[in-house]
Amino acid sequence: MKEENSIAEEWKSLNSPLASLPRTMPFSVPANYFDELTESINDEINATRFEMSKNSVETPFVAPSGYFESLPASMLELVRAENKTTKRGGIISFPGVRWAAAAAIAVIICAGGYITFVSSNKTQSEKMLSSIPGSDIKEYVQHSYGLDAGKIIDNTDVSMQTIEPKDIVKYLNETGWE
Repeated sequence: MKEENSIAEEWKSLNSPLASLPRTMPFSVPANYFDELTESINDEINATRFEMSKNSVETPFVAPSGYFESLPASMLELVRAENKTTKRGGIISFPGVRWAAAAAIAVIICAGGYITFVSSNKTQSEKMLSSIPGSDIKEYVQHSYGLDAGKIIDNTDVSMQTIEPKDIVKYLNETGWE
């Protein structure tokens, strides 16, 4: 009972229209309804059969004798005659065309993947930059920024530091592994 009260209180707090409805079942089944159901259905069926047999109605259409026995054979004969007179045209069908088309599509996909992922490892800008001599790059940095590129390249302070694996793991644990 306590659970029902808490649900009703929750409905009231939510201003639900369910809170004002009674919690009793509005429908009922007559006594022994399901016990007597089979018997009453059988009585109805028997009464309907009796009325149908009493009032037999003749149909205005009559099928010739042997019509339904010869129907499958006559239909098959008509279909065979239709197939003989109809010429097949339009689509040329070869048994291996589907396999050849599938193989051609597979080759195109493989070639595209090879070109995209294997043969062009460097982007266009990387290719252009690699074609410039190192002396030209050093000269550009010295001229544009006033820096000595030789000192920057020869600076080994960063590479001389040693970092322990446990420090790397600690850093990754604090900042995330992704």
